[in-house]
Amino acid sequence: FDSLHKDSFAFSFFGCHLGVFFTILRYNSTYTSLLYQKENAFNKENDMLVALVTIVGLIIADQGLKFWVVSNLAVGSQIKLIPGFFSLTHVQNRGASWGILPGAQGLFIAITVLAVTFFSYKIYKKQASSSWVNFAYGCLVGGALGNLIDRLVNGYVVDMLQTDFISFPIFNLADSALTIGVIILLLLAKEQDLSLF
Repeated sequence: FDSLHKDSFAFSFFGCHLGVFFTILRYNSTYTSLLYQKENAFNKENDMLVALVTIVGLIIADQGLKFWVVSNLAVGSQIKLIPGFFSLTHVQNRGASWGILPGAQGLFIAITVLAVTFFSYKIYKKQASSSWVNFAYGCLVGGALGNLIDRLVNGYVVDMLQTDFISFPIFNLADSALTIGVIILLLLAKEQDLSLF
């Protein structure tokens, strides 16, 4: 009887601790899952902030430089910043980036609005897979908006950045941002399953 009592007690003791162990394990798993969800949500919020800061920063820098050029340089005039390498030249671009397809303002505005809407939606829905993707989205939206403001206000885009060491169309900060955004997305597309559409 004593042996049976001891075995029963040992079994109950072991069963009780086993139950406690699995209960703790279950709640720990739930807690870990909640922590991961909160951390993931926090990361996505930070990623979205990256995009927003990039957009605002690009628009301010782009419009600020354009304002300075318009205020201080006559159309066609030039300032050589680094002789033989880089200059500021004030031109009015009535085409797309780098002067492509001049005179199609309505088409460019429509395409820009569609592109801005598309990438802004992806930023808002937090669909980007990393901060770099959101940075690229921010470059695309900020660059597109920078030139869109010019088209709506002036009917043309102010360009000023000229490379003197190579024959290349004069461009602006918004064009550079668009190029950087596309390059980043193309590079990331090779490294991860990055779906833009």
